Formats: sequence, C-alpha cells, structure tokens
Amino acid sequence: MLESYKILWQGGTGELTEKKSRFIARTSPAESEEEAAAFIESVRRQYWDARHHCFAYVCGDRNQIQRYSDDGEPGQTAGRPILDVILGSGVHNICVVVTRYFGGTLLGTGGLVRAYSGAAKEGLKGSVIVEKCPGRLMKIAADYTDIGKKFSIFWEKIGSLYWIPSIRTGWKSAPWCPGTWRSRRRRRSPREPEDGQS
Repeated sequence: MLESYKILWQGGTGELTEKKSRFIARTSPAESEEEAAAFIESVRRQYWDARHHCFAYVCGDRNQIQRYSDDGEPGQTAGRPILDVILGSGVHNICVVVTRYFGGTLLGTGGLVRAYSGAAKEGLKGSVIVEKCPGRLMKIAADYTDIGKKFSIFWEKIGSLYWIPSIRTGWKSAPWCPGTWRSRRRRRSPREPEDGQS
C-alpha cells in the first residue's frame, strides 16, 4: 500500500457549454466496480433524456482497476480524456460521468476531447478531495474527570495527532495523516465539525 494517496471525500458537479452542447460532469467515490456501475446507472436515470453518458473510473490505491466508455461518441474522444484527467489529478477510488446534451453542432474529434476533458476538470473542482494515509484508530475509555490526564499522556507518547471527540468512548484519533489532514485537504468537508464543535 502507498504511504499516502488522494481520494474523493465528497462528490461534486461541474458543467461547461461548447457550441450549444451542454456537458455535465458528476463525480462520486468508487472503491469497487460495483459502486462505479451503480453511480453510472444513477446518472443515466437522472439525465434520462441526454444523448451520451461517457465515464471513467479508477479503483485501488495503485489504480489497479481502470475503465472508461465513450458511450456512442467517436472512439477515444470522451472516456479516455476523462480517464486522463483522473490519472493526472492523482485521485484514487473515483468515478466521473460526463453527460452530454447535444446542441446541434458537431464538435469534431479535437473539440470533443477538449469538451469532455474540460467538463471532467470542472467536476473535480466541485469535489472535496483529501489525502489518505495509513493510521491507527484508538479508543480511550476514561471518566470525565480523568480524560484530560490520559489525553496528556498519549499526546506525549504519540505526538501531534488530530483528535476528534466521541461521546461514547471519550476521544479517538481520526484515521488520517497525523497533524496534516487539515492542511492537505482542498476544502472543509461538511462532515467535519467547526473548531470547538463536537
């Protein structure tokens, strides 16, 4: 396993228009081909009246699984450009689907490649990406009056960790890089409490 790698923490959307054709990109975490297939099918149902739903996804900490589809577009003009954007971003376990509503004007091979690549990039911009690292999940059971003392001991032994409160177990360490998760993520996840909140 790699020491650290980027993953999609929360999917997003992005959109661009090229000669009246509308390209809508959606991203989602996908740790398996089954998860990717389910997401692709959900996008097809949502945009059922669109002409093309081109996609690419990668799964695994070393991108062991890579798939893409042009879904009716000329070969290598849609799915492969989307995959190239994913690989270039360094994000793992992600599926990107770009839906196209045809605007009546043919874009040509180069135009399609630019449009699908651009839409995929916009989708990534609208997503929350974090860096995942090997870590340890610890649970400390203690009385309310004793938690401060135990916390200080663990702080001295382990070093600077990012801790989150747990009502049931007192404190536990977040399964991310020690001391770096805040600075490496692209923006705050809605799942993370604000400082001072629990």
